[in-house]
Amino acid sequence: MQTRLFILLFHFVGLCTLVNAQPVTVSSYETMIETAITAAENNDYVNAIEWFEKAYAEKKDPNLQVAIGDMYVLLRDYPKAEKTYERVIRRDKRDEFFDLRLDWARAMKAQGKYREALDELFWALSLTRKM
Repeated sequence: MQTRLFILLFHFVGLCTLVNAQPVTVSSYETMIETAITAAENNDYVNAIEWFEKAYAEKKDPNLQVAIGDMYVLLRDYPKAEKTYERVIRRDKRDEFFDLRLDWARAMKAQGKYREALDELFWALSLTRKM
């Protein structure tokens, strides 16, 4: 009887240890977005990017990539902003983000890529006229 009680107690303690080893806080998608927005509102763009990226890893929403690109612009990290915007534009098969081409062109212009920036501006203008 004591042996069974000892074994049962041993397993219970082991189980409690396993339960305590699990992460206590797992952020929901909504919490990640709220945290990112709060960080951005507090001009903490680095943390905002981190939280937007975590949210993007969970749900591949291109709007989150746009937000990440915007944060990079606010940090004046134009090469990363350019790459982020370019990824969104290249994956956009229905031209839902055609207005993002202006931001993409601005990021290129800020790096001295004037020719590429002008090409994107003309492309954006041609899309605008078709609509």
